[in-house]
Formats: sequence, structure tokens, C-alpha cells
Amino acid sequence: MAFILLLFSRIAAAPMAAMQTANMAMATMARTSSPIDAATTQHARIFWVYIAVLLLAALLTAVLTFLVWKSGNRLQDAVRKDADARIAEARQGVAKLENDNLRLRAEVATLQKDAADAKAAQQKVEVELAKQQERAARAERELLQLKESLKDRKISTEQREKLIGLLTNSPKGPTEVWWVTGVSDSYAVAFQIQEILRTSGWPSPEERMAASTMNAAGMFIACRDFRFVPQHMGSIGQAFHSVGMPLTHFPEPDTPDGVVRIYVGHKPQIA
Repeated sequence: MAFILLLFSRIAAAPMAAMQTANMAMATMARTSSPIDAATTQHARIFWVYIAVLLLAALLTAVLTFLVWKSGNRLQDAVRKDADARIAEARQGVAKLENDNLRLRAEVATLQKDAADAKAAQQKVEVELAKQQERAARAERELLQLKESLKDRKISTEQREKLIGLLTNSPKGPTEVWWVTGVSDSYAVAFQIQEILRTSGWPSPEERMAASTMNAAGMFIACRDFRFVPQHMGSIGQAFHSVGMPLTHFPEPDTPDGVVRIYVGHKPQIA
């Protein structure tokens, strides 16, 4: 700043010295006035005015240059401060975004874990539900089997007609039908078998009462010796098997020769 003021003072001193020189010249020329001298004097005046104007313009240019330089510095400072503020604000925003991002990641991880736990729980419930349904279905089947086992056995009309059709055209022979005391449906089924055999044209089957100590479940067919099986024993077994009433075969030594015995034992028990 001091240098600029010194420069301005020197620039201002130059026009003053020029003016003093011009005055001295004018005083000299006044003593010797002539047309040439007058023209020279006028030219000198214009020249020195021109020089003064140039010096003043230079001075004004220097002043304006200084002002522009100073204003530019202020503008640069303002721009730098604004940029610094924006950068600081941007950094704060980035830091906030990073913190928010970390928080969101943590929330997403928590949600994913909750979703996985919920899915695992749902799968566990579905598995348990499937097991419950399976147990319910099994219990229902067992209940139906129990109800069926509690029902008195009976040869249905369809089974009766089919048995009659098969036994009518098969080899016939002497037959005994045995039933067990103390079994609610044993006598009724034995009576039905007797009626079917009579209707099929078999010799009048004898009705026998088996010993109450017979604990075998199901229906049986027996003969004296399996080495000499009566022909009509196979006919009876095949006919009853075809209607879903299989007869278990076994030898019984006290059975008369040529006779086939049918036993209606206890109701089959549920396994």
C-alpha cells in the first residue's frame, strides 16, 4: 500500500514540474513576442496539457487497477469461504448419510433375522400341524376300525348271493358249522352259513356249538388230515375268500372222515 501511495505522489509531481517549466517558457517568450514564438508557446501549452491528461489517466488507471485488485481479492475470499462452508456442509451430509446407512443396514439385518425366525416358526408350525393331522387321521381310522369291530359280523346280501352262485356249481359234501358261546355274533353268522349251504343245494349241514374255551379270532375251516383233503373243502374256502371272508385252514384229528368243519370264532381284534 505504501508503494502505491509513493507511486501516486511521483505521478502527481510530474505534471506540477511540467507546469512550472511551461510557465518559465511562457515568461521567456513574452519578452520576445513574434508569430513563431506565439505558435510555439501555444503548441507547448497543448503538449503539456496532453502530457498532464496522460499522467492523470495513468493515475486514474492505477487507482482503478488497485480497486479492482482489492475487490478481486475480496471476491476470492468470499468464494473461498463459501466453498469451504459448502464443503464442510457436504462432509457433514456425507457423515450423516453414512450414519443413516449404517443404521438402515442394522435395521435390515434385524428385519431379515426376524423374517428368518418367522419363517422357521411357520415351518415348525406347519410340521406340527401335519403331525397333528396325521395323528387325527390315524385316530379316526382306529375309531372307525373300533366301531367296525364292535359291530356284529354279518354276511351281506351281496355276499350271500355271490356265495350261493359259487357254491351251487361246486363240489359238495358233508359240512359242520360251529359257533362259540359268549360271542355276540358267532351264532348269527353260523346260522347264515348254514342257510347259504342249504340254499346252494348242499347236504343239510349240522349245527354245532364249539367249546367256550376256544379263543381263536376269525373264521376257520378244518378237516381230519391235510393229506386227504375233501374236495368240497377247497370249494368252500375259495368261495368265502372271493367275498372277502377268508377262512384259515387247520387240521383237526377228531373230525370225521370226509367231513369239513367251519368255525365262526371271536371277532378279530384291532392290531
